[in-house]
Amino acid sequence: MLKTPVKKGKAFQVDFSLPKQEAEGATEVLVLGDFNEWNVEKAAKLEVQVDGSFQTKIELAPGTYQFRYLIDGKEWKNALNADYYEVSPAFLVENSVVKVEKKDDLKEIEGIGPKIEAILLAAGIETFAQLASISSEQLTEILAQNVKRTQMYKPVVWIEQAKLKARGITQ
Repeated sequence: MLKTPVKKGKAFQVDFSLPKQEAEGATEVLVLGDFNEWNVEKAAKLEVQVDGSFQTKIELAPGTYQFRYLIDGKEWKNALNADYYEVSPAFLVENSVVKVEKKDDLKEIEGIGPKIEAILLAAGIETFAQLASISSEQLTEILAQNVKRTQMYKPVVWIEQAKLKARGITQ
């Protein structure tokens, strides 16, 4: 899910979309979730696109939100591109989850400069917590796909520094 910072990172414009094959023949697709109190009256309507998919943009504050799509007022669908899925304790169904986080300045990690930060961002690593959660092997693979001489980099050190920074510990 595309999340674009607005208001100096205090909010994010999140793209919600449902592919054509998930909404075949639909006349109306709404997105309901924690961000609109699961209220149909407050739901955002997705607009049909040229390719037959449905899409809308919603501005959200940083946080974690469960949501689902309601098709023609009767069928619920999860997002194929959700950040992850979580069981709703109220209804015992799996909901889509979007996690909206402020991007961290990965250049604060010793050895990460603008070029490596751009590579990490392109790989979907935008926060210290995300960097801390991947293995050194995964990080080495990301680097190997984008730079010629990976042996000069120390991904294990980056991950350890990211773990500290994700917990708010600065060196």
